[in-house]
Order: sequence, then structure tokens, then C-alpha cells
Amino acid sequence: MRFKNAAGASGSDTNKNTGNNRRAYLKFPLTSVTGSVYDASLNLYVFAVQTANMDISMDLYSTVDNWREVTDAGGASINWQNKPVDGPLISSTIVRNAGYWKKFSVTSQTAAE
Repeated sequence: MRFKNAAGASGSDTNKNTGNNRRAYLKFPLTSVTGSVYDASLNLYVFAVQTANMDISMDLYSTVDNWREVTDAGGASINWQNKPVDGPLISSTIVRNAGYWKKFSVTSQTAAE
């Protein structure tokens, strides 16, 4: 899953690395999950914001699994040039200030894995 924070003046779709856009890629091993999934959530803590009391969109997307976090003999680590392609939007929320948890439901994505 990919977390994208498009704070402040957003960049264009062709160059989303402008302005205050941020991306974080998260991957969770689900091979040990057995049985049916009835509820799954991703909780993200807003540690800091650049400008308080300003609406900041926080979007959560799905991505493919074929990326690596660290460099090894088998390939390159994830970077801006080889980042995964955006998948479907899972959920969106608004962040205004730091010090709060944001909860995203990821039940359908987890169950599909």
C-alpha cells in the first residue's frame, strides 16, 4: 500500500514530487493470515504537519507487490524513478493538525490477499 500526503500546493500529476507531496510505501506480510478476514485497519499517527490548521489530504492507495525496500544482489531499492505505479484509491481523509491517529479500513484489500 502506498500512503500519499499531498500537503499545501500540490504538484501536477506528471511530477508529484513538487510542493509538499510525500509518499511512503508500506508492505505487510499476510502469508500467515488464515481463515476469513472480517475487519482490518491501518492506523497512521500524524506526528507533525508543516502548517497547522490547514486541510491536508491524506490518500491511501494500493500498489503491486514487486518492489523492494532495500538494495540487494537481486535488484535496486525503491526510489522515485522505479516506484510502483499507483493502484486504486483505498481511502482518503483530511489532516489539520499533528497529534492524532487516522484510521483506514483495509478489510477488502486484506481479504483479497
